[in-house]
Amino acid sequence: MRRHAGIQQVQTLACQFLGHVTRASNCEGVTQAVTAGALEAVTAACKQHVADETTQYWACLTLVNITDGSMKNVARAVKSGAIHAVVAATYRHVGSEGVS
Repeated sequence: MRRHAGIQQVQTLACQFLGHVTRASNCEGVTQAVTAGALEAVTAACKQHVADETTQYWACLTLVNITDGSMKNVARAVKSGAIHAVVAATYRHVGSEGVS
């Protein structure tokens, strides 16, 4: 995700993939995603592609999946700036069912 940070389609697909592999909060996908830096990468995608509703949907869903039930992951998400990114997405897409 870092190498192609400016390419919205790549970020959307990466967030979508991460959203699927982190669906179960106690699964190996969450552990591997966090170890690989998914929280930071997804937060960066959320910040960079704030105008794209689909990217925001998948980024927010992935953040929910990764932080669900893990205070350690919540703390890491907060440190990465996820709160500000999600709030910005929510304001940007107020009428969107998928984001707000």
